[in-house]
Amino acid sequence: MGSFGQPTINDVALRAGVSNMTVSRVVMGKGYISVKTRQRVEAAINELGYRPNELAKSMRNNATRSIGFILPDLTNTSNAIVAQTAEGILAQSGYRMVLGSTGFSPEQEGQFFSMFQQNTVDGVIAVIADETRAHIHELVRNSRVPIVVLNRDLPFPVDTVYSEDRHCIRDVMHYLGRLGHRRIALITAPLTMRPGRLRHQAYAEALSEVGIEFDPSLVRLRHEIAANGYQAALELLRLPKRPTALVVAANQLGFGALQAVQELGLRIPRDLSFVGTDEGFVTSIIDPPLTAISRDMELVGRHAANLLLNRLAVPSQSPLSATVRSEVILRQSCDRPPDDESLRQERDGPARSVAIS
Repeated sequence: MGSFGQPTINDVALRAGVSNMTVSRVVMGKGYISVKTRQRVEAAINELGYRPNELAKSMRNNATRSIGFILPDLTNTSNAIVAQTAEGILAQSGYRMVLGSTGFSPEQEGQFFSMFQQNTVDGVIAVIADETRAHIHELVRNSRVPIVVLNRDLPFPVDTVYSEDRHCIRDVMHYLGRLGHRRIALITAPLTMRPGRLRHQAYAEALSEVGIEFDPSLVRLRHEIAANGYQAALELLRLPKRPTALVVAANQLGFGALQAVQELGLRIPRDLSFVGTDEGFVTSIIDPPLTAISRDMELVGRHAANLLLNRLAVPSQSPLSATVRSEVILRQSCDRPPDDESLRQERDGPARSVAIS
């Protein structure tokens, strides 16, 4: 036995009646080994509880058995769910995850991409903060390891997991329009990110469809940090003619916006209808429970891990993609606008009869 009673390759070789080299070949999966010999070695490994030195094994294979995950914000629950789900699937294939949080800094993001090229990981999953940056494009395009991108549009093919970001915004806007709202505000991600761009487009299109003129003063584009949502909501709700409905198309922005609503003493939905994003435990237990645009973030993580494992197994295949749909979950945070005098007397509680088409 080796130090601390741990079995060594010598112990396995003695138990199986083979050389150290033969044990090494079985562990590494290299070279010809007869079926009977392989079975003897594997049985000895199991009986002794031998665990190969993974670092040495990786160095011989020129592999790290690690996957990098680059994301803008570790406190974002959606990112955390994706990372945790992907990590579980990757672990089943013998990979460990290395996290890099950029704080929405393109410079920090570039540093992580560069670091992950230096034999530190075998692949990368990335939530890019600004998809328009040319130097990020070059780092991704010229990467020596495979990269899976989450919900971003890059100007070249790359394995990508998309989220459906348009139709639910349109559904919500039509829903609020049928309730009678004419001043509907939007807080979402910047236009330099696919989700922000598509949600903003869908918002403007839906306003036109329901006969409401687009008012740029009712839109705030912010990175997905709670403090940004708080500040954006304060700005909107302090307007001389404030919105009667607020759609917050990112979960962290939503938490900050709710803080602003509470601070201003507004009641949901009596004073303000509120729609959040990314279904979770919190949105369902808030009083009142929030109507929300929901995505299956665990499915995003599963797709990301499987796309990366597939790319590692078949490096030469054409880039692949998967799309995760969204849905609107109606709860009690939306009602008719407070200034609708003709309907004020009918208000016995939150409206629940307006269907999403």
